[in-house]
Amino acid sequence: MPAEDNSGSGQLSGDVLRDAVQRVVNSEEFSGSPRLQEFLSYIVQEQSERRADQIKGKTVAADVYGRSLEDGKSSHNVVRVEARRMRRLLDEY
Repeated sequence: MPAEDNSGSGQLSGDVLRDAVQRVVNSEEFSGSPRLQEFLSYIVQEQSERRADQIKGKTVAADVYGRSLEDGKSSHNVVRVEARRMRRLLDEY
């Protein structure tokens, strides 16, 4: 059973969460996709720091993919396509 934090929130402790993410990003499924490794790590980090409500396509595009916040729809499309790839790889994992 995963370790939980002591706040009663039911969330995984930081070390357990980091270890779990490391296992996923180091897996065979993710081995050839450094950007997806970074994308997953970014999403989990933002969630663990209680900033999930700030995760938007444009922020992922800027923070993970180095896109300008002014890129508009093209940035959102990149994130949407990559999110679909990540979900597929997570299903395979």
